[in-house]
Amino acid sequence: PRNLRLDAQQGHETFGWMRNKGMRYHTMVEVERDGWDKVMKAALAEARQNTKKLWISFDVDVLDPAFMPGTGTPVPGGLTVREAQPIMRRLCAENDIAGIDIVEVAPYLDTSYKTALNSNYLLNACLSGIAMRRKGLKPGYFSPVSVQDARGRS
Repeated sequence: PRNLRLDAQQGHETFGWMRNKGMRYHTMVEVERDGWDKVMKAALAEARQNTKKLWISFDVDVLDPAFMPGTGTPVPGGLTVREAQPIMRRLCAENDIAGIDIVEVAPYLDTSYKTALNSNYLLNACLSGIAMRRKGLKPGYFSPVSVQDARGRS
């Protein structure tokens, strides 16, 4: 119980400091309550204020350490790579992107090489989104080749 009180107090202090600095944030509690679409829409509306281009800075700490063990602060219960890829693709397909970085990657902490490979998959998802935007394809677009089964049905 004592640790929970300390954690709650630290959380209040941290979020209070962030609010006082004018920072905007969205937590997983908000995502669980409202869903990705609603939270992403709100976050993008905030990010798009007073700018035409966005810089994507993807912190790999949001991913579960089963998929991204090479990070400084691994926390269980994060996103899977399968969940993160369409988010990145959509984000980059719906916005004019000025640049991308993937942060908190510490490959020396990962002897399996998963961190580097999954970081690459996330970057490729973003680049696919940028290509889709340039070609005029909608964010939900899937190539007919990728959605047909072996019998040629879509």
